[in-house]
Amino acid sequence: MEMILDYFPADLTPIEVVGLIIFSYFTSAVTATVGIGGGVMMLMAMASIMPIISVIPVHGAVQMGSNGGRAWLMRDHLNWNIFLYFFIRSKPKVIRPLAIFSCYRSRYRKSLWLNSPP
Repeated sequence: MEMILDYFPADLTPIEVVGLIIFSYFTSAVTATVGIGGGVMMLMAMASIMPIISVIPVHGAVQMGSNGGRAWLMRDHLNWNIFLYFFIRSKPKVIRPLAIFSCYRSRYRKSLWLNSPP
């Protein structure tokens, strides 16, 4: 059990970790049933337990895992033409901001990232 808890932040108690995992399951069920709303519910739960600065990156990782797992399970029913269309069109939209952001010197980049003056 201790080995599993090593993967979770030290600030969270095991009960909070298990609660977030169970809540993640239920919010996924809400999204699957209703089609919307589960992600916002998960953000609410995470923001009430976790440090605010880590909520969005962790939520992004959770969403990537959830959507990736769902896509893997449904890969036989995936419309590859639509997938490739969005995949190819999303590349410039990811690379362009990274190229612009990397032009700043590191101290300015850090201040932009933290939204505070250099």
